[in-house]
Amino acid sequence: MGSAKFFLSVILLFSSWVFLGFSQLEGIIGALGGGMGGGGGGGMECAQKLLPCQAYLKPPSSPPDTCCVPLKQMITDDVKCLCGIFNNQDLLKTFHVTQEEALKLLGECGAKADISQCNNAGGGGN
Repeated sequence: MGSAKFFLSVILLFSSWVFLGFSQLEGIIGALGGGMGGGGGGGMECAQKLLPCQAYLKPPSSPPDTCCVPLKQMITDDVKCLCGIFNNQDLLKTFHVTQEEALKLLGECGAKADISQCNNAGGGGN
């Protein structure tokens, strides 16, 4: 009987973590407006690429390749998506991060980005 309660507790705990993860992703997608990086699911794909960077938004940070590689790829391949995130004040507030801190993450990854492109990339700011 005790092991059944333990097993049920583990299942409930795990399912709450999964639910929390999906809820957080929905919040990110909602803040993105779903319109970056192309068609229907573009906003979701865009946000998912940068989820590994979330833990490294505040200093001190030493982001791993799982964060930096997709970030650098977005600089070269999907500026509209990156600018949409960078210019979205509501999304940045969700992560308690400023544009300056987001730029520092680029530097931590050794990435160089011309943020003036974000004024021309159509990344919808709020």
